Amino acid sequence: MPHPSRGRRAPVTVLSAVLVTGVLAVTASSAQAAPPTPAPVLAVVVADADDPTTYPNGTSAALDDVDRVLARWRAETGWVFGRGRTVTTSQAPTSCAEEDVRRWAAAQLDGTDLADTDVSVLALTPCDDPSWTIERRGDDPATIGLSLGRDAVRPTLHPLVGRVARVPTVHARILDDDGRVVQVAANPYGGTGTGAASLGSEPGALDSVVRSALGVLQAGEVAVFDGDDDLDETRTFELASRGAASGLRGLAVRDASTGHRLWFDYRDRTGLDADAPYGGERRSHRVRWTTGVTVTSTEQGLLNLVPRAAPADDGSPSWDGAFGPGTTLRSGRLTVVFGEQAERATVTVTREGRYDAAFEGGVPRVVGSVRVGGTARVAYDAISPEPTTHGVQWYLDGEPVRGATGQTFRLGRDDLHARLSVRLRADRDRYVPIDRTAAGVRVGAGVFSAPRPVVRGSLRVGTRASVSLGTWTPRSTYTAVQWYADGKALRRADDRTLLVTRALRGKQLSVRVRGTRVAYQDLTLTSLARRVPR
Repeated sequence: MPHPSRGRRAPVTVLSAVLVTGVLAVTASSAQAAPPTPAPVLAVVVADADDPTTYPNGTSAALDDVDRVLARWRAETGWVFGRGRTVTTSQAPTSCAEEDVRRWAAAQLDGTDLADTDVSVLALTPCDDPSWTIERRGDDPATIGLSLGRDAVRPTLHPLVGRVARVPTVHARILDDDGRVVQVAANPYGGTGTGAASLGSEPGALDSVVRSALGVLQAGEVAVFDGDDDLDETRTFELASRGAASGLRGLAVRDASTGHRLWFDYRDRTGLDADAPYGGERRSHRVRWTTGVTVTSTEQGLLNLVPRAAPADDGSPSWDGAFGPGTTLRSGRLTVVFGEQAERATVTVTREGRYDAAFEGGVPRVVGSVRVGGTARVAYDAISPEPTTHGVQWYLDGEPVRGATGQTFRLGRDDLHARLSVRLRADRDRYVPIDRTAAGVRVGAGVFSAPRPVVRGSLRVGTRASVSLGTWTPRSTYTAVQWYADGKALRRADDRTLLVTRALRGKQLSVRVRGTRVAYQDLTLTSLARRVPR
């Protein structure tokens, strides 16, 4: 997806954030800038705290755990954290739609105005996706995890209303050797919670990506490299660990060719990292992490930027979860090399290919016969100048269709009522790449192609008249026939032949046929009438 910042000059800046109603506004500041003024954050406590199978000690134990996490965040950020009351599953939102979650969150906060510009909302909701359910792992009172199906993951910020940080929930997917997703995790490196692994006595600290969204950064904590100029030079950054008292602790780099912003954090075995799942080597019930530089994406696209999963000793998926020294990461025209990692870690970033201009044209549309049995086509204005590479990908209901990369797409009966769309990509050196998806079109029922039936025979009394159907495309699976005399249906006259009787002499004889087929519109055709001789 093209990103609106492409083509604009933006040097490396230190990130400071000001939250306004419904919008996260990011401004540049000098290294000596003061941290933002603390403001209240309301944490909505999630469902299932009253479930004895999840919290054997009841709601009070759940609240104690949550309050301890909020206290840690309060000490780290200087923000004021409060929380709403717990709820049971029966009081959960009716769906994960933003409107339902917003209504649910407001109820838990006792009518607090979520649009208040002085309030941010940290929402841990009981939805499976994109929000989560709280649950306890084992007997460790410090362990609070979130569940996506059977996989425990970490809580995250959810965009509701008012001053709510815009941090997507799903940041990473773990792949097996065949490229299949074996686990989807919500920022498994850090997030805003304590995680699924046993964390000892301390909850996890806030990651740089989350701290920047909340606007609680201290000056110099995170550098943002978003510029589309100065792309041909190489820059090296030194990252202190997340637990360091000072120094650059987070780096955000935008890949202009894809629009994805990648966040880098260094996880070592000191300070706040000591009791976190990436301190040393700790394993949750699903995933193993090690130390190194971790990568989080605030947009889609992380899928191919993380180490692949490998079987753990017990056969479950494991994940190194961090890039060690000497590793090279490539994303579009962005190359990142991870260097020495001791007290600090070096990250070298090279941005290749300068963007001087934008293409003209190239806005895709779905045209043609968008119905079962039809052929849809992708149409777009000529792209100027001519790209060096371009291609399309067809989608049904938002999912890519394997092998459907041609200019046309043949629709089958299984596609009925699906939404068909097509994605166009084009690239050329020193031009902003095109990556656009056409508006979806609903696939309609198929339409028969058939001639008008014809009444055959001499029509003399005592002979048999017949109907010629011609060729139907596609062939109907069921064809009904009805004979008529002077426009009135004849009783028991539903065969393809009809005995001409004395009662039919002098009357106009015709026949009507109706063809049916799954995923096609029924088609009814009537022949021209013929007079029976007297």
